[in-house]
Amino acid sequence: MKLLFNNLVLQTNNCYKRNFIWIIVTNNYLHMKNNAFILMVFTLVVGNLTSSFAQETFPNYQVGIQTSFPIGGLSAKANITETHSAQAVVGIFGPVSSYFGRYLYNFDNNESNWGLSYRPYLYSQAGYYVYDLGSTYNVDIDKETNFGFGFGGGIEWHMKEYFNNLKFNLEVGYNKVDFEYYKFKTIAIGVGMHYQFNL
Repeated sequence: MKLLFNNLVLQTNNCYKRNFIWIIVTNNYLHMKNNAFILMVFTLVVGNLTSSFAQETFPNYQVGIQTSFPIGGLSAKANITETHSAQAVVGIFGPVSSYFGRYLYNFDNNESNWGLSYRPYLYSQAGYYVYDLGSTYNVDIDKETNFGFGFGGGIEWHMKEYFNNLKFNLEVGYNKVDFEYYKFKTIAIGVGMHYQFNL
């Protein structure tokens, strides 16, 4: 009986030792995870505060996507000053291929009470447009190429506290291109998204 009692005590002690070692290992692991989590949150907060309080410097640059119904494509923009910007768009979406440049006149930047930064702008554009009716409808007609122009206005905005470098825009304008087979004279609604950076 005494031997049985001693074995039971020994097993119980071994169990407590294993549990104690497991608690220490678990606590160390949780402590490491907490430190990693705190470091990650600290990095995000400091990085976010740094980008939020950083003053916008000029010139700065943007790359992204710009649409202007019925076309859209890849876009590169240079904000030369706070007021003047230049933009180049290679239209690869839609029925018409396009290669056009824009001048943008930017008004003052405004900020809402809930962290939205926005500024209105006016634009004028001109470029080279190509309509390939033959490949679209499988008929024997040459591509149409012509010069086109447009103008309009819009608004660019971003959430300053969260996505300071990611800019969105919405615009309305008028586009005209003199094609023979495609009537390209329209009120254009456009949207865009650009990432802003400095060199």
